[in-house]
Amino acid sequence: MNRQQALQAASAKDARHYGIDLLRILSMFSIVLLHVLGEGGVGQAVEPFSRNYYAYLSLRFLNEFAVDAYGMITGYVMYKSRPKLSRLLTLWLEVLFYSAGISVLFMLFQRSSVPVLRAEFYSMLLPITGGRYWYMSCYFCLFLLIPVLNAGIEKLSRAEMRNLLASLFLLICVFGSLNTSRKDPFCMNYGFSTAWLCILYLAGAFCSKYQIHTRIRPWQALLGIAVCVLGTVLFKSWMDHNRWRLSYTLDWMLMSNVSITYTLTGFFMLNLFARVRPGETARRIIALLSPLSLGVYLIHVHPLVWSQFITSRFAWLAGSHWLLMPLQAAAIALCIFAVCLGIDWIRAFLFRLLRLEPLCRRIERLLTSRCQAGDH
Repeated sequence: MNRQQALQAASAKDARHYGIDLLRILSMFSIVLLHVLGEGGVGQAVEPFSRNYYAYLSLRFLNEFAVDAYGMITGYVMYKSRPKLSRLLTLWLEVLFYSAGISVLFMLFQRSSVPVLRAEFYSMLLPITGGRYWYMSCYFCLFLLIPVLNAGIEKLSRAEMRNLLASLFLLICVFGSLNTSRKDPFCMNYGFSTAWLCILYLAGAFCSKYQIHTRIRPWQALLGIAVCVLGTVLFKSWMDHNRWRLSYTLDWMLMSNVSITYTLTGFFMLNLFARVRPGETARRIIALLSPLSLGVYLIHVHPLVWSQFITSRFAWLAGSHWLLMPLQAAAIALCIFAVCLGIDWIRAFLFRLLRLEPLCRRIERLLTSRCQAGDH
């Protein structure tokens, strides 16, 4: 490696957003924790308006930033990039590895799951189109739209982007949350959609391109997060107290990924972690764990893992002391997170051993050359 190449490599290393990578890891941990609290049965089992109820709400809403922040991270780090087909192919192989691999393991070691797997054979082999992982299905569509989004980001001025995002926030998060029809007025599927991921991508790109974190001090970001979390807890409590006398409720929309507080909390978290500058040891740990975080999602939300190990497994936490319950839930989530990280480290090792990434790059070059030849 000559001097110029060494300088370029050092520059690329320095340019890596380690604070954002740390947020990626934290967001995935928060998603696991939310699943422990929600699908795990804590929310259904907790006694309304008890200390445990408020401990549960506080812990839940403190972590509800995760999906929105994860979506913004994509825009933050990719708005200058050219999406590569090889990356999409590698990602597809990773999704297939877990979708089919976990299913096969259940077939081998738990015979009772065989009828279920036969019924879901299509979604097992085609997890993106089979609807097995909502985020991956939406992300694949987003990935194909990134060149269009990046072209728009490049052309729009700062004022135009700011006005666009402000208008979308008012329309979808504010006005959309205040309707009483119990319908999704803008077809955002409450944040589980490609359209919402595109909007989060634009928001993350805007924060990165114009370095918004330099305008928001850490105390301001922390205050914003605290106000959003406390406001959501109080609003949810008020709605539960008065549900019997109200002809409609708003909590179904104000507590989804397109809600005002979830979106703002994700925004503040993004700009808070954009300021983080970890030390060398922390950088190595972050660089190791960040690429594995997606595997945590793919493993623990697999339908069979979900039903066997997550669903209603942690309702007993609702009976714990209100001070212990958040710690116990976090410890359980950390164990799930760590096990999934270990499994995905093995998956990454197998992919390197089989040289799947170089294979995907060769396929990309072959397809690119064929397309270019066709153009002539």
